[in-house]
Amino acid sequence: MNIGRLSPEWYTFGVKSKPSFKAVRFWAHFAAALIALPALAVEPHVPPPVTGANAVVAQPPLAATAAGVHGKVLFEGKPAPGVLVLVYPDAGTGFKGTAVASSGPTAADGRFSLALKPGRYFLVGKQAGGSSPDAEPGPGELFGYYGGNPVKVTPDASSEANLQVIRRAPLTIAAGAGTDVKIEGVLMGPRGPEESATLFAYPDAGSDFRGPDITGPLGSVLGGTGPDGRFALELPQGIYYLTAAKRKAGTALGPLQPGDLYGYFDGNPLKLQAGQRATITVRLTEKLRQPEASSTVSQGTTGISGRIADPAGKPVAGVFAFATTDPNLIGSMPPYHSRPVGPDGVFFIEVPGGGTFYVGARTGFGGPPQPGQWQGMLGDANMHTITIEKGKLVNGVDITVRVVE
Repeated sequence: MNIGRLSPEWYTFGVKSKPSFKAVRFWAHFAAALIALPALAVEPHVPPPVTGANAVVAQPPLAATAAGVHGKVLFEGKPAPGVLVLVYPDAGTGFKGTAVASSGPTAADGRFSLALKPGRYFLVGKQAGGSSPDAEPGPGELFGYYGGNPVKVTPDASSEANLQVIRRAPLTIAAGAGTDVKIEGVLMGPRGPEESATLFAYPDAGSDFRGPDITGPLGSVLGGTGPDGRFALELPQGIYYLTAAKRKAGTALGPLQPGDLYGYFDGNPLKLQAGQRATITVRLTEKLRQPEASSTVSQGTTGISGRIADPAGKPVAGVFAFATTDPNLIGSMPPYHSRPVGPDGVFFIEVPGGGTFYVGARTGFGGPPQPGQWQGMLGDANMHTITIEKGKLVNGVDITVRVVE
């Protein structure tokens, strides 16, 4: 059995050393990078409808002019009826307790729609056998974390969110000796145990579970899991949120592409005391098609738009544009970024408060660029800043990217 194992030591670009508490917390609070996360699923059991002021009857997708979210819930690639899509303002509670809003049970085709006030939300799907709408799904029941969380709702559009659910697996916590804790188990994909997948452990939800985790830029299970999909991790006692990913490109970090796998542990947050050992299963689902970005920008939006191209002027698809106040970009995570650009290379970055930024583009985030990836800065070596006034747009920003050697 090939088990990826890491004691709580510090890995910085391949150099191993013992971490200080501050170092651990630093990596844990790295800013979020854009990763479209596929969510999780389970088999249909229709619970009673939600009642009350926040209930929304399942219906066809909202019109494009309505504010809210619409989409489908899927289980193993097929529509999942009878699932509630619940809305939470943040991820810190592990999505337990009463939601701020809920759809009715999804229709036979898995469709749902939610009318929501403009804001930032997290979506999860639940299907429990209990009589209460607030009942938590148990082992074997359905739970799903939307991979595109958090969702931003604007006043004049309905966002698409296709959410996948999985069957919850049992969790075992046993007592043990020592001051550290152990987390072990298996990463399960759509076709069984996943080899060369990576587990991440975050001490809080501040990063939206994106970017480097508590162990540094290379991920919790260095080198990935073995053929049996198993992992073992030793950490200080505490609270952890666990996710997992497997990228076709073979990298541990960076935005997920269609066909990549992602998993959110359905038992988050996992609270462990000194000496305890947790045995878990993290289920991964395949990343779905990225919803198309809206071609319109709301009046009063603050941001930067432009085009990403190679030195010959040819657009480079799949690259992200970003804006940051930090000129030392190696190892830092940009606070603002676009969606991956399409074949035309056109990008838009929203920077709500305005300000002065360095602007660039690259293939992915989380540590330095890797050979074969694209990278470029506005102004190239003589990079310069752009100042954006709140409520204004800066257009025509062209960024040239080159392949990292």
